[in-house]
Amino acid sequence: MRTLRAGRKEPPPRKGFLARAQFEHLLSKLPANLRPLVTPLYYCGVRAGEATQIEWSQVDLRAAWIRLDGEIVVALWMQQTL
Repeated sequence: MRTLRAGRKEPPPRKGFLARAQFEHLLSKLPANLRPLVTPLYYCGVRAGEATQIEWSQVDLRAAWIRLDGEIVVALWMQQTL
């Protein structure tokens, strides 16, 4: 979930998401090294291109957020995995 800047409309929801149980099954079949990349794609709606460009300076593990393009992506999955 992204926090939105004042005056910006939230984009319409994307179609084609997996149910959580389906995602968990898919995740269990992936190699362990890909799971940290795929997990934020699912839970936060981060695109693959964005995820591969994230630097540690954009991540706050204690606050459980990642900053992308000046916006904070709320990453509840981080709290569950810490």
